[in-house]
Amino acid sequence: MKKDIEKTAQGRTKTKNPFVFFFDRSAGEGYVPNRELMQFGTGLAGQNMTYALVSGWMFYFCTNILKIQPIHVGTITAISRIWDGVNDPIVGTLVDRIPSKNGYKLHRYLGKLALVIGFLSVLLFIDPGFNETGMIAWIMTVYILWDMAYSFQDVALWGTLSLLSPHSEERTRASQWVTIGASIGAGIVGVVPVLMDISGRIGISEKQLFFVLALVFGFGGEALSMLSLKTKERIVHTVDKDKPSFFKQLLEIRHNKILIALILAQTLNGLSITVPWIYFFKYCVSYEIGGKVIGGESVQFIYSVLAFIPGNLCMLIATRLMKKMGGPKRSLMIAQFTAIGVRLICFFIGYDTIPKIAAVTLLMALSSIPTSIMGIINRSFLCDSVDYMEWKTGTRTEGLVSSMQNFVAKIGSALQSLINGIVLEALHFDNSLEGIEGQPPEFYKWQWPLFILGPAIGAALYLVPMLFLKYTEAERAQVEKDLSAKRLAENSEKAETGV
Repeated sequence: MKKDIEKTAQGRTKTKNPFVFFFDRSAGEGYVPNRELMQFGTGLAGQNMTYALVSGWMFYFCTNILKIQPIHVGTITAISRIWDGVNDPIVGTLVDRIPSKNGYKLHRYLGKLALVIGFLSVLLFIDPGFNETGMIAWIMTVYILWDMAYSFQDVALWGTLSLLSPHSEERTRASQWVTIGASIGAGIVGVVPVLMDISGRIGISEKQLFFVLALVFGFGGEALSMLSLKTKERIVHTVDKDKPSFFKQLLEIRHNKILIALILAQTLNGLSITVPWIYFFKYCVSYEIGGKVIGGESVQFIYSVLAFIPGNLCMLIATRLMKKMGGPKRSLMIAQFTAIGVRLICFFIGYDTIPKIAAVTLLMALSSIPTSIMGIINRSFLCDSVDYMEWKTGTRTEGLVSSMQNFVAKIGSALQSLINGIVLEALHFDNSLEGIEGQPPEFYKWQWPLFILGPAIGAALYLVPMLFLKYTEAERAQVEKDLSAKRLAENSEKAETGV
């Protein structure tokens, strides 16, 4: 009889039993056990619960619960996030320059710091009872403290991905699984709209609901993120005695063509002309089925679940899917062109009846299959860029590269927040009104185009710098080969000298 359990070339257990597969501790030299990837992915799920709550709902909380004017919310959020973005490369460079502790470069930022971030997350979703000026000062102060702490944790979490293994294909596999974890964490927070709908029906205010959400997703998510401490760093980090100056090391990213292309692409993606989903669903969407009215918040939850199920499932076969589409870069192109085309079709279908919104949901679900792998490819490219940087300059910069990813995400988020505030102000949004009626006519006129076509603008802009990135599979293999030879020589030298 054929055995159910075999060993792969990397020393991992190959079995039909999912329990054994996910919790297998075996792996060959330089490879990552499945159990470790599960722990890392679960930690990322927790962190992304917190991030999804803060990034996705702080704007709404400020406009609708704290009653700060949208243009002010957009401005203060943009200013805060621009500062946060500028702060990230400084944090990343500091992380790269601090000597390892017990052979680990990044683990010191993955423990108790998470509890500090969780506490600050709760403070972001309470009403201190100040006037608007006081509210603005409160939000800016707490958010800046939150993000300074979050920057160290985030740089360490995603930087760890490039230290898990010296093998690029293994890092892509790791990227696949941690992206699944991150997506699950963010997806869980997608339940917020339906909880808003239910809480309103049973007499719980949105202010009370968001406090509970901050405790569960904010503090609880960060506590869960501490599982990432179970990971191992398989590429040893050393700080050179003759390291370049702080600012010279910071400027060395100019040699990293992969990172530069990703920075430009993701910054341009932040120029989407849109507003958060909740403004479209809460104020513009309502359907009647069998005499019962389904509110926009519940529709948003149903839409977000159904539209992204196929894509999330396809993450399980992401590496094979990329090969079918012709490699990472070509997969990115296909994903973005698909997203643009599908959104154009959906715009002409509309949303005013159940069959129409069902057709839109189906099309968005199909388009999520290629777009689901974008996060995996981006993170795989970031790991490649760390290797490329070491190959070009001799210096390994996980902290700087990871922080630049955070920098561009926050700059894009700052641009998006500023655009959100400007758009809502231009549409004369009134945050004193509740329900599906009462907003000015121009507000309702533009919500559908903003919701369905706005992201297509960002997708089109994202394509521009990526089309000019030249980094072939052959060049990737050469970089990995050269670095492997370099590390072998370094280890031999250490063995001979007894260092």
